[in-house]
Amino acid sequence: MRGSKSMMLLLSLVLVAVGPAVGLAASQNAGGWGHIAMLDYGSVQGKVTAVNPMAETLTVMPTDGSMAGPVQLAMNEGTRIHDGLLNRPAADLKPGEDVNVRYSGPENKLVADSINILDPTVPIAHYAGPGVK
Repeated sequence: MRGSKSMMLLLSLVLVAVGPAVGLAASQNAGGWGHIAMLDYGSVQGKVTAVNPMAETLTVMPTDGSMAGPVQLAMNEGTRIHDGLLNRPAADLKPGEDVNVRYSGPENKLVADSINILDPTVPIAHYAGPGVK
C-alpha cells in the first residue's frame, strides 16, 4: 500500500514537471490545434445586398444587430442554399432577399456554410424559435 502511494506521488510530480513542456511543443506544432481558436462560428440575418456567383461571394446587410455594416461571405462547393424545402444554386440568389446565413472561418474570410432564404410573410419568431417576438 505504501509503495503505491509513493508511486502515485512520483507520477504526479513527473506530470506536473513535464506537462507544460509537452503543451508548449504541441502549441508550436504547425499541425496543432492552435489555429482553431482563431476561427469564428455564428450566423447573421439580414438582406442580401450583392451576389457575385463568379467570385463566389455574398454580401449581407445585417438586420438582427449581430454585426455592424455589410458582411461579405465566401461561398464554396460546401455552401448549401435552402428556400424552404428546395435547394437553390448560388446564381439564383438575388439582392433584396431576406436570409439567415450560418458561417465559419477566420474573421477576415467568413465562409457561408448554409444560407436559408426567409419568407418575408412569415413572422421572424417562426425562424428564431420560442420566446422571440
